[in-house]
Amino acid sequence: MIENIYFCAMNISLSSTEIAILERYQRNFSDRRSYVKVTCILMIGKGLSPKEVSDYLDIDDSTVYRYADSYHEDGLEVYLQTDYKGYWGMLSCVHISELRRELNRSLYTEAQSVAVWIKERLGIDYTLQETEWLETTKIKLVFLPPYFLNLIERLWKFLREKVINTCLY
Repeated sequence: MIENIYFCAMNISLSSTEIAILERYQRNFSDRRSYVKVTCILMIGKGLSPKEVSDYLDIDDSTVYRYADSYHEDGLEVYLQTDYKGYWGMLSCVHISELRRELNRSLYTEAQSVAVWIKERLGIDYTLQETEWLETTKIKLVFLPPYFLNLIERLWKFLREKVINTCLY
């Protein structure tokens, strides 16, 4: 059985074998990024629109299209490869294990408070290099309250939906 998936002018077909493989991978992935990639293709295979997929998975519409293009161009095996290698920054293995213990012990609601803990406890300041660089440029930092950023993010989402990601049929 072949299911057809339509994106603007793109047609992606999933065989029952590919659906079974994707569902198996979906159950076995532990990281969110891989889970979302697989679930995105499966949801489209079940007839959901890219807008519905982006809403359900809480990702951007353009990410849905990018995943679909990648699946269409590269095929299933290349699409499922995860070559992402994280960057630990200036933290050593000992620092990382100490940070993990702290994160399991305490609840942090924002990354800035974690950075403060790292600076106080481990003596590593992640903002030092950026601050020194900013002093040599004409860029000035302006404090924006959190609710203001949410307005900007909502504006960008609106622009992406209505202006940038428009598709003519």
